[in-house]
Amino acid sequence: MTLFAESPDAAKAARDIARTTFRDWGLHSLVDDARSVVSELVGNAVQHTVPDECLAKPGAPRRIDVAFRCWPKWTFIEVTDEDSSPPLLPMGEVFSPALVGDLPEAVLPDSGRGLRMVQSLVDALWWAPGEQGGKTVVCRFDLGSERLGDGTHERGE
Repeated sequence: MTLFAESPDAAKAARDIARTTFRDWGLHSLVDDARSVVSELVGNAVQHTVPDECLAKPGAPRRIDVAFRCWPKWTFIEVTDEDSSPPLLPMGEVFSPALVGDLPEAVLPDSGRGLRMVQSLVDALWWAPGEQGGKTVVCRFDLGSERLGDGTHERGE
């Protein structure tokens, strides 16, 4: 699915497609997490990306591609944008989780909070540069029996 960063409903469209896709695949227990993840990744692309010079077209909207892939053991969410700058992936806890609630927001990191949330919801998070520029951020959900209840789900593309 292709979205455009200038569209005011880009993140909502991504959430709606995630809900429909994960329900169609029988992954009901992952619907809320998938919606949160895709919303954050698309929101990051909307707010933070500047197209690479080789991909920028004067007056053209910034393109964001969203893909969902499902295999028997994993489901992936991929968000591709036109900016090859690496995302600021969290590298560990900045503060002890026990202390964060007691600290004023001013001392919490200014960036990376959304990706920290994404990282807490998925089983793996990484990014890859595009061959012609841009990048893709990939999230993986492992489909074990603890996540799926009886371990069954429908496969989709």
